[in-house]
Amino acid sequence: MVAYGARPAASRLLTGIVALGACLALSACTSSSLDDAAPVAATPAAYPSVYTPLQGATAQMTDAEAQSMEARLSRLSSARASGAISVAEYERRRRELEALADNHGADTLREITN
Repeated sequence: MVAYGARPAASRLLTGIVALGACLALSACTSSSLDDAAPVAATPAAYPSVYTPLQGATAQMTDAEAQSMEARLSRLSSARASGAISVAEYERRRRELEALADNHGADTLREITN
């Protein structure tokens, strides 16, 4: 048999533990201060000029280069369709072009950073 005063003490202890857990859970949802937030960029004294030309990281493909590439790919497709080149040769050239596409970005980045 439990003594009369023992049960309320256990109930108070359990209530205290639940209240402490709730406080800890709620405090985890808030930030400690606004200083912890992401820094905000300083406002410039004047508006930036939108009329200056932008510079690209690398030289852009010219219209002549684009037309040359298009012609090369069209010739490859036509040669395959007409049977002028074998399936193996077509696949070899296709893989070569895909490898160029896959590696071109990384190669260009290496050139820029070196």
